[in-house]
Amino acid sequence: MKKFFKQMLFWKDCYSISKKINFDFIHCHDLDTLPIGFIISLKKKTKLIYDAHESYPDQMDGKLPKWAVYMLKKIEKFLIKRCDGIITVGERLASSLIKRGGRNIHIVGNWKDRDDFNYSSENINLLKEKYGIDNSKLVICYAGGFYKQRNIIPLLMTVKELKNVILILAGMGEEKSTIEKEIKDIENIRYLGEIPSEKIPEITIISDVIYYCLDQKNKNSYFSAPNKLFEAIAGGKAMIAMKSVGEIGEIVEKEQIGILIEEAKKEEIKKAIEKFFDKNFLAKCQEKSKKLFEEKYNWQIAKETLIDFYKGLS
Repeated sequence: MKKFFKQMLFWKDCYSISKKINFDFIHCHDLDTLPIGFIISLKKKTKLIYDAHESYPDQMDGKLPKWAVYMLKKIEKFLIKRCDGIITVGERLASSLIKRGGRNIHIVGNWKDRDDFNYSSENINLLKEKYGIDNSKLVICYAGGFYKQRNIIPLLMTVKELKNVILILAGMGEEKSTIEKEIKDIENIRYLGEIPSEKIPEITIISDVIYYCLDQKNKNSYFSAPNKLFEAIAGGKAMIAMKSVGEIGEIVEKEQIGILIEEAKKEEIKKAIEKFFDKNFLAKCQEKSKKLFEEKYNWQIAKETLIDFYKGLS
């Protein structure tokens, strides 16, 4: 309830500020900004854009009472029919929004800029030295939220037993204290804690494999096309992800850029990691990842999509 009242104050401020400035579009990021955006668009007679980063009601499932999630679904269904255009992150979420009544939907993914992942061999070697990376070992990276649904603990338990593997681990979240206890005295884990987003490309580029295994039970996971997937593609890296979970699972399987596991258990994670000990297999996954970045999933393409979207509304 405290958060709800803060949200109301935020909406009040948005409305007050909107009266003092002129604009052609109002671009609403996620459902928590769409109601006030709709009101402002009516008042100012401007085009209304909904930028759906997640399936917001599904993301709130488990965090809010069932009746509140139900209301969010009703509110979203009412409002998206009144948007002039919708932007979202992937095919699955786009299809869902169409079923809910959305129209003029364009996909602008979490795709990365070429320049951010462009490192010389010399710079890569310096970074490896900085992070204590041994070239003879397989380097796995997890950087993101420390949440139970990310299945980080099983990864730690697996890496602990594989001395020819180094894990780069970075992030913050509700499992932080548990993770810090688990990794104590594990020599092959490079724990960085919370790092700024601009450091993500450098730890991606010195890694071989990116780990991102979402819990199948989380409803929002069905739509997941996360930053981690497109960071891996931008860096030309292989992936370990969950089978049949999200758009990430679809892309990894279709494009053959990694290994999918059925469950995030130590035995399965170990088998997946061991497949990457085959350097030819690892190289094939990485080459396909690089090609995918050059031809499809890069910010230069996303930028043109976004510009065309706005031109179409002008």
